[in-house]
Amino acid sequence: MRLLLEPFSGRVIFDHIPKTAGQAVTNWLRDELGDGTVSPNLVTSHREILNRSIEYPIVSGHLFFEDGEGLEPRFQYATILREPVDRTISWLFFVTRNHQRDDLPQLYDECEAFLASEGKELSPYLAEAIANPMVVHYAQILGAKGLSESELVESAYRAIKSYDCVGTYEKLSEFVGDLGRLIGVPAPRSLRSTNMTRHRPTPKSISDKLRDNILAITELDRDLYARVAKLVSDRSEFRPDGPTVSRWARYDRPAPNLQTVSSFNVLSPVELQEIQVCRGEPLKLEIEFEVREPIAMLQAGVLMFDNRKQVAFGVNNCLLDQPFPEVTPGRYRLIHSIEVDLPVGEYMVGFQFSDLSNRHARRTA
Repeated sequence: MRLLLEPFSGRVIFDHIPKTAGQAVTNWLRDELGDGTVSPNLVTSHREILNRSIEYPIVSGHLFFEDGEGLEPRFQYATILREPVDRTISWLFFVTRNHQRDDLPQLYDECEAFLASEGKELSPYLAEAIANPMVVHYAQILGAKGLSESELVESAYRAIKSYDCVGTYEKLSEFVGDLGRLIGVPAPRSLRSTNMTRHRPTPKSISDKLRDNILAITELDRDLYARVAKLVSDRSEFRPDGPTVSRWARYDRPAPNLQTVSSFNVLSPVELQEIQVCRGEPLKLEIEFEVREPIAMLQAGVLMFDNRKQVAFGVNNCLLDQPFPEVTPGRYRLIHSIEVDLPVGEYMVGFQFSDLSNRHARRTA
């Protein structure tokens, strides 16, 4: 008999393609089980996702597989697919309507060019996101090298059949119910809207030329989706009732314990924020701080740590040959603009301030 609820102790990987309501599902699980149990949405390799399971029993993200690496038998897997034409339109307009050009300069321009040319201009970079991405993703699991197009679809379908929970965006409530049963939590009446595409057209309202070009680059995905939709429909006939109460206690991560000194204070809130940045894009980092006593020589910088807590990048004003001598009491803002050139993964950013004339007077945020 279970008298006291405990945090979820299983191992689940929620693998989802962009624009399939994956973030909304992740937010529901984090609301239900806590941010110490369910990871934020990660964008990284399957192998890295397995490593992150040390920190989170339930790991969610846009992940990619090495060719033929397979699924890890010690884990349970869930995934969700969406009708390919609808997903492609949502993805294109999410980039161009939910963002400014400066947010995603290369991707934004290429999406604009694709839409302006009614699907004629398709760069290799953009093709990775909208040209049969589902078949490419799932076929990698069992192996995709040297396969014909029909064999790629078959490989992707066989891989999806080995997932413990499979659903479609068009039957989202059913998928959420199945995932709740898998994990042991009640399904919500509705999901909180997250990252909704603004003012997007429907597949029927776009031009015939644009629709035909999208159909051409999603042919394999549409074949796969039709097979998965039938699989989901067949399984729905044998769907048992889900739990009405959670089997698990919520677990949240404790707040970070920051160092403080009387002569220095961070004014802007130090929050853990999830920011997705593509390689080559600019990343602006800024923080406001207050100096309460004169500092003879201030060193102010930023550090980026990988998931193993190793320093992946670091810079400060001294390395840039921009000394801050004789800093008087007052309020200041530190801004670093960085062009990202790091391996795909998740990184933690921290700010570091030191008085080089007194190595004990230091604050790290």
